[in-house]
Amino acid sequence: QQEGVYAFEEAEDADDSVDGVMNICTEVLEELTDVVDACLSQDPKRYDVIKEYLQAYQGMLLFKVTNFTNEAEVGDLEAHEALRLMDFILAYTHLIDKALQDNDNEDLKALFNTEVFKEELIFLRDSYCIKAKPTLTNMCENIAKITLQNPAKAISEKPDGKYHTPAPVDLFSMINEYVAIAGRGGMKELQVEVIKMCLSGIKQYQKCMEEGIVEFEDPADELLLLCAIINDCDEIADNLDSNIEDQYEDLLEEFDIEREMDAVRIQCQSLSRFSTGTIKNVI
Repeated sequence: QQEGVYAFEEAEDADDSVDGVMNICTEVLEELTDVVDACLSQDPKRYDVIKEYLQAYQGMLLFKVTNFTNEAEVGDLEAHEALRLMDFILAYTHLIDKALQDNDNEDLKALFNTEVFKEELIFLRDSYCIKAKPTLTNMCENIAKITLQNPAKAISEKPDGKYHTPAPVDLFSMINEYVAIAGRGGMKELQVEVIKMCLSGIKQYQKCMEEGIVEFEDPADELLLLCAIINDCDEIADNLDSNIEDQYEDLLEEFDIEREMDAVRIQCQSLSRFSTGTIKNVI
C-alpha cells in the first residue's frame, strides 16, 4: 500500500487542479487494479487483502472527488473536468464490482457500496452537459453559416448526379465523436443526454439554414444551394437511422428518446419543404 500512500502525500503539495489530482488518483487506481487481479488469481481468492487495500483508499478517493463537487453548482466545472471525474468514478466502481462480484459476503459488499458515487455521477453528468451543449450548438451553427456564406465552395455534385454540401458529414462526424466520448466510461445516462444534446444541435443547424434562406437577397441566384439543402435533409434523415438509431437501438428503447429523434426528422421535412417552396416561387 505504501506507493499509493506516498502518491496521496505527494499530491498535497502538487497540482491541485482536476487533472493534477486525477492523475494521482489514477496511479492509485492502477495499483489497486494490480492488487485485485493478483488476489482474484489466487485459490482461494484473497478477499482479505482486497478488503485491506480498499479500506485504505476508498475514503481518500471519495474525498478527492467530492472535494471538487461539494458546494459546487452545476456549471462550475469545465466540461473536460466533469468528464475526467466521471471517467475516474466509473473506472473505480467497475473495479469494485469486479473485485466483489463472486463474493457472497453481503457485509463486505455493503462496506464498499458504490451507491455513494451515484449522486456525484448525476451532478457531473449535468455539469458536463451544461458546459458542452453551448460549444456543440455553436459548432452546428457555424456549419450552417459556412454553407450559407460560401455556397459555391460548399456545393459539390455526387456520383448520383445530386448536389450536396459537406454539412451532413460534418454534423455526424462531430456527433459520433461526442457520443463516443460520452460512452467510453459506460455511463448510459450520460450517453443518452449527449445524444439528446446532439439532436438539439441538428435542430439548431436546421433553424439557421431556414433563417438563411429567408434572408436570400435573390433566391434565383441560390437554386443550386436550395437543391443541395433538400438533398442534405434526406442525408441527415438517413444518418439518423444509420449513425444513431441502428448503433444505439437498445439505448434509445431503454430511455425512450424516439420523440426527440422524430422531432429532428420532422424538422428535416420542414426545411426540405421550405427549400422546395422557395424554388417553386422562383420558377
